[in-house]
Amino acid sequence: MSEAPNSDLFMSRVDALLKGQVLEISPLAAGIMVAIEMGIADSRSFSRQLGIAHALVLREISQLSGPEGLIRVTGRQAKTLRTSLALSDRGELLLTQTQHVR
Repeated sequence: MSEAPNSDLFMSRVDALLKGQVLEISPLAAGIMVAIEMGIADSRSFSRQLGIAHALVLREISQLSGPEGLIRVTGRQAKTLRTSLALSDRGELLLTQTQHVR
């Protein structure tokens, strides 16, 4: 991604997701989901742009993904562990439901 997303928009979407949540997710998990929605769809880019250790991002990804998860892992580089991500149907629904919560 060539340009960083609007930080105010990012934070307002994360806040809306945390306020409107029917599931208990961490602020980091909410940030990952919103970042995917905003076009930051890999773990390294997310960790670099937000200044968060890549290992923490990978741990959160493992908790968010899976058969009933909110995100899907679409690819992983073996050497760097850069993980490509997409929202699952369940994750998209959750973001849509909280889009207008303020």
